[in-house]
Formats: sequence, C-alpha cells, structure tokens
Amino acid sequence: LRQREIELAHVGRLSTMGEMVGGIIHEMGQPLYAIINFADACLASLQNDSEKQNLELNGWIEKIGKAARHTGSIVSRLRDFSRQTESRIEQVVVREMILESLEIMSFQIQKLNITVQVQCPEELVASVDRVQMEQVLINLIQNACDSTESNPDNHREIILGVIQEQGKILISVKDNGVGLDESARVSLFDAFYTTKLKGMGMGLAISKTIVENHRGKISFTENDDQGLTFHITLPCNQELLEANHKR
Repeated sequence: LRQREIELAHVGRLSTMGEMVGGIIHEMGQPLYAIINFADACLASLQNDSEKQNLELNGWIEKIGKAARHTGSIVSRLRDFSRQTESRIEQVVVREMILESLEIMSFQIQKLNITVQVQCPEELVASVDRVQMEQVLINLIQNACDSTESNPDNHREIILGVIQEQGKILISVKDNGVGLDESARVSLFDAFYTTKLKGMGMGLAISKTIVENHRGKISFTENDDQGLTFHITLPCNQELLEANHKR
C-alpha cells in the first residue's frame, strides 16, 4: 500500500509538471537567451582588443556564468521534483522548502501578477520528506493562483505563514480568491473531485495522503473577507523521526 501511495504521488507530480510545462519552458528560455546574447557579444568583442572592450568582456562572461547556473538550478529543482523515490524523512528548513516551491511556481505567479508574502521564522526546521511536502505546497499554491485569477489585476494575494505552537508546526496557505460553493466544501479532498474544467481531481487527495503519512492533518477554512486558507499541521521533529524509525 505504501509503495502504491509513493507511485500515486509520483504520478501527481508528473501531472503537475505537465500543467506547468509552458511556464517551465519560458523560465528556462530566458537565461538561455541571455547566454546566447552574451556569448555573441563576447565573440564580437574579441575582434577589438581595446581595454574598454576587455572590461566589458569580463562582465559578459560573468553574466553567462550566472545565467548558466540559474538554468542548472531550474533543471535540478525540476529533476528532484519529478523523480520517483522512496519516502525519506530528513530535517528541512521550512522557509527554504517554501521558497523552493514558490520558485517552481514563479512563472504562474508573475504571469498573474500575484503578490506573495512569506511569514516564516528563518531557522525553523521540520522533519519531512522534502519532495513530497513541496508537492503539497505546490498544489496549494497552484490552487491559490487559480482561485485569484478572476480578481482584478492589482488584487491577487497569497500569504504563506508558518508558526510553531505546542510542539506542532502549523503551515497556512491563504488566498483572496473566489472561495468555494456549498458542494465543494464537503468533497474537496475526495479523489477525482475537482472544481477546475481540466483538473484531474487528484491534487488535494494526494496531498491529504502525504500529510497524513507525515502524522499530520490538512484542512481549510473560509476567510472572513474573501478566499480560503489551507492549514497543514505537522508533528514536532522528534515525534515524526520516531514514527519513521518504527516503520
């Protein structure tokens, strides 16, 4: 059963990547285009051996290296996210995990002009499977993006908050989107239930399984003003490490 859950989570990640492929291509295209332009400029500069040209050449080479490293970072994140692996619990800095999830979603966030706030202690550590928990966060961020899309261009907001309370780590993803109708409130975490025209209806169901395998809980509340807030509650580090060791 655990093996099937791992395989299902992997399918969910591949499905998510399929939905984001346009943004991924765009994100990788920008640094590659910069590399080509600066490389052409370097070749042209080599024809002129002036001191000014040599200074420019050094700057362009530095920019080529920066763009290449950025592209490599994108590829590395996507490779890790799409890989099928056995569940591995490790100590992860929660803020870094959130920022990496936002990086993968950066094209969608920028395209929709969404304001994102991250409210998380710098050094707070959780014992989680990093890839699986990023899958949950990316799914919630994607849903929040979709929910706010119908808002006016300057009124789209997502807030990711993290606090530690009574031995628990509480993660919230809040949006100011359209919210839910009555039927969706009951079935939201059910497999194959979706409010999207082209959705599979597996994202939140898989997320729920992942969080529960971490001995945690996932739920949502409707905001007083507008939109939804999803809540993830995870046990303290020691509890999860001990639970994982017993398996």
